Amino acid sequence: MQSVWVCLLTWFCLFLTPTYCETPGLQRRTIDKALNFVTNGALDVLSQRVKGQRIPDIHGRSGDVTFDITSMKVKDFTKPSSKVSRLYRDVLYWTTKGTRLAIHGKFRYKYKGLIRISDFGTFGLEASKINFYLIIKTRRWRKMQAVGCGCSVGSARINLRGGAAWIYNRFSGYLERKLKNKVGGGNGLLCKQLKNLVNVYG
Repeated sequence: MQSVWVCLLTWFCLFLTPTYCETPGLQRRTIDKALNFVTNGALDVLSQRVKGQRIPDIHGRSGDVTFDITSMKVKDFTKPSSKVSRLYRDVLYWTTKGTRLAIHGKFRYKYKGLIRISDFGTFGLEASKINFYLIIKTRRWRKMQAVGCGCSVGSARINLRGGAAWIYNRFSGYLERKLKNKVGGGNGLLCKQLKNLVNVYG
């Protein structure tokens, strides 16, 4: 894992080293291809880290239904397409698109309507059309630091199993939004993993 980011740092430092190449255009294209190759390997590392990752429990209420979502874990992660470019002399801009991931977990709910009902079951959520970006800057002593990250989740579909289906409609949409927020955003699951890879191993 660490070797991936050592390699990335090595290529990144080429941007910062003055050169006198007779064909700077060729040099630039070569470096860009190398950077994209290395970040592709970094996505393999990210995939390994995300799979099996646990997600904090969710406790909430939607109308007359209270619920607890527990034991959530990422079961699948589809590696996205990726591109890296230079924003400034010492700053990289890494973008991806087309990520998909699946989350499994357990739920328990209480319905406090005319007839009180409580039940439990399992669920699966598939999040797709996930795009994220990462801004990376070199620091002193050739260290790298993630200085910006963003992640958007295009869609999320949840499948609840066990219990009364008509009650699910009262809180399934709420759960989808909550889980999208857990995955996406600058402080969501993917950005946390990406920033950790750069800041710890860069």
